[in-house]
Amino acid sequence: MIIFLNNIQKMAQNFHIAHPLLTISDKSGFNLSSITKTKVEKIITVLNNSKAKDIYGLDTSFLKQYKDIFSDPLTIMINQSISEGIFPAALKPAIVTPIFKSGNKQDMNNYRPISILPAASKVLEKTVAEQLTTHFESQALLNPMQFGFRRKYSTDSACCYFLETIRAYVDRGRVVGAVFLDLRKAFDTVNHQILYSKLNQYSLSEHTQNWIRSYLSNRHQCVQVNNIQSVFRATSMGVPQGSIFGTLAFFSIYINDLPTVCSDVDIIMYADDTVIFTSGENELEVADKLSKEMQKVAQWLHTSCLTLNVDKTVSMFFSNKRKLQVTQEIQVNGQTIKNVNETKYLGLILDSNLGFKSHIKNLSNKLKFNLMNYKHIRNSLTTEASNIYLNTMIVPHLLYCMSSWSQACKTSLKLLESLYKRAIKIHDKKPRQYHHCKVQSKYNILSFENLIKYNQISALFKIIHNIAAPPLRKFVTLNSERISRATRSTVRGECSVPKRRTTYGQQSFFYKAANLWNILPNEIISCTNYSTFTRLSKQWLLLKQTCTH
Repeated sequence: MIIFLNNIQKMAQNFHIAHPLLTISDKSGFNLSSITKTKVEKIITVLNNSKAKDIYGLDTSFLKQYKDIFSDPLTIMINQSISEGIFPAALKPAIVTPIFKSGNKQDMNNYRPISILPAASKVLEKTVAEQLTTHFESQALLNPMQFGFRRKYSTDSACCYFLETIRAYVDRGRVVGAVFLDLRKAFDTVNHQILYSKLNQYSLSEHTQNWIRSYLSNRHQCVQVNNIQSVFRATSMGVPQGSIFGTLAFFSIYINDLPTVCSDVDIIMYADDTVIFTSGENELEVADKLSKEMQKVAQWLHTSCLTLNVDKTVSMFFSNKRKLQVTQEIQVNGQTIKNVNETKYLGLILDSNLGFKSHIKNLSNKLKFNLMNYKHIRNSLTTEASNIYLNTMIVPHLLYCMSSWSQACKTSLKLLESLYKRAIKIHDKKPRQYHHCKVQSKYNILSFENLIKYNQISALFKIIHNIAAPPLRKFVTLNSERISRATRSTVRGECSVPKRRTTYGQQSFFYKAANLWNILPNEIISCTNYSTFTRLSKQWLLLKQTCTH
């Protein structure tokens, strides 16, 4: 602890020596505000637990453990940084750890460089990031199709929006084509001068912009592998991967204007995972439109000093035809973009028919591995510990993007249902042949089918009450918004069920969710508090839950 406080003191001393006190002369635009000790303590509390040591031998777990002691010096340092518009030099050095992604382990391009920054810098970064985020959101400066690193937005909502749009197009007999962009070293190739020029568009004061320039400038980093460090080298471009502020600076500002150059197609952005897509009467029309738009995207990337990795960028065509023969090519800068029948998008494995067979198989393999471990250790766990394992190692895997993969047919879902039943039987120390309904009744556990329904109505509640990603609201229409006169359905708050002509279209999330919403009891459908709604919804589903064989 003494070592930590000494390091904080050294940071402050370096900060004072290197930078004379500045005064804020520019009152125009958004200015950063000072912060209280109480706020600093709250920020430290919500930091992710990490024992990765920074250059000072400190980590965020240590900060959280002793926050009462060093919250005062951190508050002073943060407020001085904000006042002077300077990011302390002592908080800039980073240790870069290469994290393997996939492919050949001997290829350096298959590693993601994660920066381990000084633990104290995360508190300062989060302070500024929260203030800037509030400014961007309150002024509606961010493109609504940016789904990454934003409150209310998530990978689940991005996938849901994408799939709902595709099913709506295909239900009308159209063919959908999509290009999944892969940017080469996106974080590492951010051009600072271009970023600075874009900052002028967002009503930021010169003082705030100076702080951001100070944050990005004069950074040094070394690489650490197997506890062996390289020498420190200066970095003149890019933003640190693993930083809190870097994601905001890059993804919320740097690529915010990308949708403006391809306005003739749909686009969804989540960090560096961007997909552009459109529909047409046939594959030729779609491929031609996407090829034209990709030229615009390529030009924007070139101007922004970003590079498209054409080898890893893929295209996919969606249709309700069992075997869609794609002969048309999508090209960019004279290169053909590879067309695939399957690809992974935000952790969800998509196929051209949206059957999700590969995703379900992949998810099943993860669950089987965790269930094997669960069964092995169950007798050593208390009921409480077992419940924790069930709700951290099994259920979260099922809940991830459930609104998307649950659109699969019942036959495909049976494998996941079987594994879910096995999990709750292991929780109750029962053999495979034991009937799962007894365990569900004993612990008030939702059945697999009701877990999906619970997920659907909970998500729909968030959308209706504006606590979900705003773009999703376009798919939901309340009867009271469509019908001017008072009727039973308008008074109850029922949804208008989207018109879907085909079975393919009726598999959509919002078609199923709206039908389920409209049969909810008045007490539940009229609820405005989310926690109360989920509690009542679960009780209702449990009461309706019948034994299945």
